[in-house]
Amino acid sequence: MDIRSLSRREALSGAAVAAGAVGGGALVGERLGFDPLGTGGPSGDATFAACSFNVLHETSDAEFPWESRLPRVVEAIERVDAELLGLQEVMPEQRSDLQAALDGYEWYGRGREGGDESEAVPVVWSADRFEARGRGDFWLSSTPGEPSAGWGAGNRRISTWVSLTDRETGTDLWFCNTHFSWADEETRLRSAELIRQRAVERSESGESIILTGDLNAAPESPAYGRLTGNSESHPSPLVDGRRAADAESVSGPQGTYHSFSETLEDRVDYAFAPREADVLGYRTLGIREEGYRSDHLPVVARFRL
Repeated sequence: MDIRSLSRREALSGAAVAAGAVGGGALVGERLGFDPLGTGGPSGDATFAACSFNVLHETSDAEFPWESRLPRVVEAIERVDAELLGLQEVMPEQRSDLQAALDGYEWYGRGREGGDESEAVPVVWSADRFEARGRGDFWLSSTPGEPSAGWGAGNRRISTWVSLTDRETGTDLWFCNTHFSWADEETRLRSAELIRQRAVERSESGESIILTGDLNAAPESPAYGRLTGNSESHPSPLVDGRRAADAESVSGPQGTYHSFSETLEDRVDYAFAPREADVLGYRTLGIREEGYRSDHLPVVARFRL
């Protein structure tokens, strides 16, 4: 979700760096032995996790600058320890900072204006776990092959993807990351149609589909329904990780956008798993008290193929 007016900032000034508690008072776990999904132990060779995190672009707001949020973002990513990361609102300087801080990952993602000098939605994957077979991007518009804004969106929106082979199992994956426009429902619906079309094509070619993103849309929205619903000709190759997981393996708040406040709004951030996967757990990391990471919460799904 794009940054908006922050009505409760006056009451929440001074976002100090602190070893963080998450929403509900639960303490963030240590990296060693940390089980972000409540699955009760090591994941095993046949499983992996996908995380979606809108880190919020750099802003001129002195109250929540990137320099103070960066260590908290890195802390969350390291503790989740996901093999696949889909990040949104990443500016070039932020990408450089995160690449320097996070070891063991490969990255791909052009800016939404084309080239490397604008906001991006990079895909990030474990270099040890996956071999990249191809990578690319497309714009959410009627001309997806060129930098463009589509269907009434206020600015250009891009999706980034990578084709991977799991070195542990030999499974082929298509991992896509996106950020829908907040402008209007029709724009988001058309964006969902385009991504679903691409996902179906990849699924029919033998790849398992993983999608992460900030959809700027709740689960009740037409855009969400288009991504996950079944049509007469093709079932969706995706399932919502939160809804597909057993209730006891789901943890964390439902909402994912909080606008730097204590109040969570709609669930707009998602980690979609392949329809054929066994979803082992899903977690939304709670609001980090006394030191926000972003105006969104990270979400992570673990599954087995």
